[in-house]
Amino acid sequence: MLPATSVDPKTAATFRLLETFHLISAQSKISGYEFYTALARRTDNTGVNPPKNRYPAFMRMMREWRHLKMLKRSGCGHDPGGVAATLPGSCAVLCPACPHPGKNLPADWADVPKDKRLFLSIDANFWLKRKKVSSDQVNPGLNHGYAYFVEEKAYKEHLRTYDKAFPDEISTCNNHDALKLASMKGAHQSTAASGVGTVDCARHDMKRPCSVGDLQKGEQYVNMDYIFWSTVCQHSPFEMIDIVASYDIACQWSKNIWTRFKHYGMSSNLLNRSFTFVIPKFHLPAHQESCHVAYSFNLLPWVARTDGEGVERGHAAHNLYASSMKEMGPGSRRDVLDDAFGDSNWRKVSNLASTFLAKVKMAVQERCEHVCAFHDFNAVMTTESSAEGWKDMVEAWENDLASPNPFIVTRPTVTLAGVRLQLAEEEAANLTASRETPFPAQEMPLLLPSAIQGTMACSPALMEVEWRLCYALANDILNDLRQHLRLRSHMYIYKDRFVRGQRQNTRARTTIQIVEDKVNVDATRYRTTFSALVALAQSLNKESEGRRTLAWIWMAPGAGEGSVGDTQDSLRIEWCKARARAHRWTEECQLLEEEMRRVLEFQEWIASWWLDQAERNVGRSPEHEEGSVAYAYRQAEIRRAISSICERAWKDVPEWLEVEDEVD
Repeated sequence: MLPATSVDPKTAATFRLLETFHLISAQSKISGYEFYTALARRTDNTGVNPPKNRYPAFMRMMREWRHLKMLKRSGCGHDPGGVAATLPGSCAVLCPACPHPGKNLPADWADVPKDKRLFLSIDANFWLKRKKVSSDQVNPGLNHGYAYFVEEKAYKEHLRTYDKAFPDEISTCNNHDALKLASMKGAHQSTAASGVGTVDCARHDMKRPCSVGDLQKGEQYVNMDYIFWSTVCQHSPFEMIDIVASYDIACQWSKNIWTRFKHYGMSSNLLNRSFTFVIPKFHLPAHQESCHVAYSFNLLPWVARTDGEGVERGHAAHNLYASSMKEMGPGSRRDVLDDAFGDSNWRKVSNLASTFLAKVKMAVQERCEHVCAFHDFNAVMTTESSAEGWKDMVEAWENDLASPNPFIVTRPTVTLAGVRLQLAEEEAANLTASRETPFPAQEMPLLLPSAIQGTMACSPALMEVEWRLCYALANDILNDLRQHLRLRSHMYIYKDRFVRGQRQNTRARTTIQIVEDKVNVDATRYRTTFSALVALAQSLNKESEGRRTLAWIWMAPGAGEGSVGDTQDSLRIEWCKARARAHRWTEECQLLEEEMRRVLEFQEWIASWWLDQAERNVGRSPEHEEGSVAYAYRQAEIRRAISSICERAWKDVPEWLEVEDEVD
């Protein structure tokens, strides 16, 4: 029995009851009130003789139960220093597949760091908000940064010191403002926490130690910087120098990150590491064109098939706690979320055998398909110098991202401003060379060639001028249209996921309508311009886009011979992308094999760690010592059983991965 109070208890709950609700709440996200009400109705469902209200006592006991379970499962009961000696993040369930020097990496792992890098995924969840009820003084947390939440006092001191240290940065990307719709919602006006910022391991979707913190005014850099620093510096070994950080606004957030960290005084633990910043695959299309190359998981080397969206998938499960979280005090909310994150991590640990098996089966099949496709493409490139030059260019960029990017078109694109300037220069040259007095432009009727086609003859030179202007204008309009369509799509997705309430929905619809109007304007402008192009095309013998053929040429014999200009650029980019796809799937197979090895070694390490805890003497009664030793042996056996299941499930994996197609 667990008593409701430590002094003169009169109410208690059985361990079986507390354990039952603990599991049910973790699985179904049912609130304590619903569970208690169901028990009360089971006792008396008529209202004739209702039981006394023990709901507050039940919630106190449940909160203490969660906390004690977390401490026990992390080995605090075997530490002679007790709870007072608990280190930040030491109660978190660690990801066995992530790299942990000294636990699941070989002694010489630093000599081959490319497949030992750490993948992190950063994001904010605006569903897990908390209203302005209670306070830390009235409702303190039992857990002080021992698991997933950062230590609250240090975090708040950081926010007080640096909240206004940097002005708001002006976005240079489409996606930045779209993702900041959380600020538009005005949630911070009526809430103490508008959501939480989190950092997960991007490969396995597990919450990291000391990686969660409350947000006060949306997704501010000062909050996300501290949360990122907390988990990287406190729970990524100093030797772990190669880190990939995925964030949906990485293009903006990473720009001045080192300036901010130097101002915080946190840079000394970060500057010795190598960071690669990327944007999650689902969010990338909403960004501007330049981000699609510089921050793409598909193109960067040694990231395998990581998508960076794991943290979003975790949000979907934890959002079911949102309704009960809103009315909680700050301490209770942090304790419950720490328990929820721990349960989520543990379920993923216990399912690693089937998870990795499914990933390997898919990766082997996809590797074969994409490597063969690249070899077929490469075989028809009869001009070996082109392919070799592209290969050298790609490898130079992969080794140094500051080198020329092979995925970017090197020839300048046609723009309306450029054509206007060129025509103005040609007109000025013609006027200078002409001896006749020019007719005043303001007295000439504005009849463009496309407007008089079919009614009277027109100079081919004038038709060519209008064609060039319209062609460039159409390209500009299409670029605008693409950006507005991406932005509209992302706004709709954001609204469906995060916006709740009449006021917030009205504001979101207003913002979306502004973008919708821009889409309609773009469409109207394009139709007008396209009509002019159609009118001019027949007279000028222009070829429409529908009659241009390029894809079959790439796969035909002699595809690389004599390719110049735009075609050469297109061939190079398509060749580089085909190579990148083959490389990413090959890397995925290599990384999965490495991660499975890590899992087995980590389970053996933690089993040995529990056996060491059994030998520790905390100086208590013989009965207590007997129980602590038995518990340590049980935990060690659980880990070894999980390892055994993984070994049996993965016994054929080395054979599947043996046949490997090499990629140039």
